Amino acid sequence: MPLPHIITVHWTEAYHLADVVTQRYARPSALALSPVPWRRLPIIGLAKLTATEEEKDGTRTHTTTLTATLCLTAFEPTRPLRPMAYKLTAADGTEWLLGTCEPPFPLTTFATTISAKPGGEQAVQLEARLTGPLPLLRYRTY
Repeated sequence: MPLPHIITVHWTEAYHLADVVTQRYARPSALALSPVPWRRLPIIGLAKLTATEEEKDGTRTHTTTLTATLCLTAFEPTRPLRPMAYKLTAADGTEWLLGTCEPPFPLTTFATTISAKPGGEQAVQLEARLTGPLPLLRYRTY
């Protein structure tokens, strides 16, 4: 599957995805049966998405990594106490889900960059990495 160009990124605490049904075979997907309280992240440009797949001893493992630069002035990184999940919107309008309400959860890190020069660049680099049995899931609402 070619990776989509990600134009928007939303996040929620993973427990909000309890009513999301996942299809693990043929075309992996996720169907939300009730509304999910997504919060939009203020990304700069496009987000980067990488995916790898490895099979070892008959077990397939997928690793998907989301990297995005966030506007520091419009975003104050909050670190929820619960695991996070991400909804990604591609340039063609399709939506993708990174993480579910069950482990494993995406490991999220934030790195803040503030230029030494006044008025210089200020940004937060977000990286969310998910390693587990599920690939990036096509996300749909009911």
